[in-house]
Amino acid sequence: MKKFLPGIAAIAMLLMACGKDSKMPTSNYFSINGQSFSITYGLLQNYRTDMGELWLSSIPLNDSASGKVDLIYFEIDTLISGRTYTFYPEDSTGFDRTKYFSEAGYVYNGEIKRGEIDKSIGTVNLDIRSGKLTVSKQGDEYLFDYSLQFGNEQMVNGNYRGKITATE
Repeated sequence: MKKFLPGIAAIAMLLMACGKDSKMPTSNYFSINGQSFSITYGLLQNYRTDMGELWLSSIPLNDSASGKVDLIYFEIDTLISGRTYTFYPEDSTGFDRTKYFSEAGYVYNGEIKRGEIDKSIGTVNLDIRSGKLTVSKQGDEYLFDYSLQFGNEQMVNGNYRGKITATE
């Protein structure tokens, strides 16, 4: 038994060291094909007046925003804590705003100029095929966990925990 203890201890130390060097963030990110992008700002636009747009991005978004950007976007009308929404096109029979989101997309290594995304810079993908978005709220913070599939079988996973700025 004593012969195995040093080997087990060495393996345990190696596993702990690998965990410390992990590049995968634990919150406020989305990942595509193993590459992660940090998102630290949340914005819910047109909330309660039209189909809302949830933006989770690396920079604060507004009409004058400019600069490099990574972001993920959902067209969603309600944010009910404890609810898991699934992708379902808005023009489909049976669409229910309390159960579904109707669009999603992402941008990485992109650029925004005066509040508009320059689609010629970086990678932009709006070809959502399926996905889930789970919403939780604790106090004034939201927690979003999502897993999405885009065209060409591209999977996007991530989460965000923080405050959301809502605009009408």
